[in-house]
Amino acid sequence: MSMSVMALASCVSVAGMRLSGETDEKVFKVDTGYSVLEVSGSVDILYSAEADNVVVTADSKVLPCVCVEDDKGVLKIYVQRKDRKFWRGNQGKVYVVVPASSSIGKIDISGASDFESDAVITARSLDVKVSGASDFIADMEVESSLEMSVSGASDVRSSVSACGLTVDAGGASDVVLSGRADRFSASVSGASSLSSGKAYVETETFSCSVSGASECYVKCNGTAEGKASGASTVVMYGDGKSRISSSGASSVHYRQE
Repeated sequence: MSMSVMALASCVSVAGMRLSGETDEKVFKVDTGYSVLEVSGSVDILYSAEADNVVVTADSKVLPCVCVEDDKGVLKIYVQRKDRKFWRGNQGKVYVVVPASSSIGKIDISGASDFESDAVITARSLDVKVSGASDFIADMEVESSLEMSVSGASDVRSSVSACGLTVDAGGASDVVLSGRADRFSASVSGASSLSSGKAYVETETFSCSVSGASECYVKCNGTAEGKASGASTVVMYGDGKSRISSSGASSVHYRQE
């Protein structure tokens, strides 16, 4: 473990811990030029363009169990649960303000954590992973490719702008995207939904694989191809030429705005 991790990590858990009922706060100084942010353990994140340090607010007994690790461009924030000494559900609310990074390239939110940004996230390329009943609310402007993986009954709300957009939604997740992308590739499975009739991505080129009672909404002005299977539904707006096939109890609908 590097000196930076040793200086920032505070991970002492208490067997049979009961909440004190009093909140406390701790400040961690970190390198705001990190490229990877990893969050887990039922933590609520505010990704803030106004913040300079990581600020953790939690029950005074839980606070020492919240780990903040800053090492080689990777910022990790999680709640230590070593040896099963306590579990999600009795840790109370853990709220963390994180300074936004101009070098961000990957965001990984898991374990029933919530992420929200108070400003548009900008990046050259960005990989976003949301899993384990987590929530992600943030608008994103990406110069080249934006890749999103959403699973485990997670929710995403975002307006996006990207040259290339790839979305993989599964496990009864709900992903509502709006905005624009030159190219858009979507895989939707396991009773998941991608966008809606009120909010969807506009693109020139669209490809999809939609299955398992899932739904996908898009506006395509160029060419669209792919398949819908199981009991899934694809709804396409725009004047694009479509080669989206359907099988089983699935369907493809074409609508005007």
